[in-house]
Amino acid sequence: MQRIGISGTRWTGKSTTIRTIVKQNPQLTIETFRLGSLVEECPHATGEHQTLEASRWVTERLAEVLASPSTADIQVFDRTPLDVFAYTLLAQGGKKGRGREIFDDLLDLVRRFDRIFFVRASEQWPLGGPHSETEIEFALKMDGLMDEAVRRFELDVFILPWDPAERYDIITTHIKH
Repeated sequence: MQRIGISGTRWTGKSTTIRTIVKQNPQLTIETFRLGSLVEECPHATGEHQTLEASRWVTERLAEVLASPSTADIQVFDRTPLDVFAYTLLAQGGKKGRGREIFDDLLDLVRRFDRIFFVRASEQWPLGGPHSETEIEFALKMDGLMDEAVRRFELDVFILPWDPAERYDIITTHIKH
């Protein structure tokens, strides 16, 4: 079984890309997982008010999901440990050292993926709308924190192009090899 995931801030087309992958590959058994569903169950403050407790909780639940057996050919995750890294950096509030064990656990979770793709905000971003200025500012902050996580923790992620057709071709090439 292959496990891939698509990370990125809000409104970057992650879910749409995943729906296209599933639709265009009926010959494969594809299991999808939306990290947002897990976050919605979190008993601690998440999102703009993210706490380290929330990051710990989400990391532990994600580890359980990744340890669960699957009969699918491919598991595709809408958001990945990269997103949790970014939210943990937000919760850390610039105080290095806080949350160290969470980062270590997230590094382990990253290794459980065959490939993590990252969609950056671009000139065509955001998709959909309308979005408030506050929402856009926060989404851009998270995009920057994901980029920081990639650099700081030397994460092996593939940056996807903005064009949906190019994105699909790259991911499809990866899952067929």
